[in-house]
Amino acid sequence: MQTRASGADMPGSQWRRPYIGYDTPILAVGRTAVLDRIAAAVEGSRRLLWRIAGGLALALALAGIVLPLVPTTPFLLLAAWCLARGSRRWHDWLISHPRFGPPIRQWSEHRAISRTGKMLAGVGMLGAVAVTAAFGATADILLIQAGVMGLVALFIFTRPSPPGA
Repeated sequence: MQTRASGADMPGSQWRRPYIGYDTPILAVGRTAVLDRIAAAVEGSRRLLWRIAGGLALALALAGIVLPLVPTTPFLLLAAWCLARGSRRWHDWLISHPRFGPPIRQWSEHRAISRTGKMLAGVGMLGAVAVTAAFGATADILLIQAGVMGLVALFIFTRPSPPGA
C-alpha cells in the first residue's frame, strides 16, 4: 500500500497516512475507508444538486422582478432553503443582500409578509386576471384563475405583518 504525508506532516515525519488512489485495491484500504469515500462523494453530489436548485430558484425570482405573473418572494424563499443545504456562503450572501434579504428574514423569523408586499401581490393578481379577461379568455379559464388567485390572496393577506412595519 502506498503512503503519503498528510498536509499537516512535516518533512521527515514518522506519521504517514495511507494514500487511497484509484489503483489501490479495496482490500488494502479497508471497508470503512471505502464507505467513507462513497459517503463523501454522495454528500458532495447532494450539495451540488442543492446549489443548482437554489440557483434555479434564484433565477426564477430574478425573472419574477420583471415578469408580472412570476412570483418573486416564493422563489427567494425556495432559493434560501436550497442554498442553506448546498452552500453556506451563497445562503449567507442571499440573506444579507440589501434587496433580497429582508423578505426572507421576515418570513423565516416571523412568518410575516410586509404590507407593501401584500399590496403588490394583490395588485399583481388583480392585474393578471384583468389582462386575462382583456385577451378574451373564456369564462371557465377566468373562474379557475380567479379561484386560484383568490386562495393565494387569502393565504397572503392572512399572514401577519412584520413587527415595526
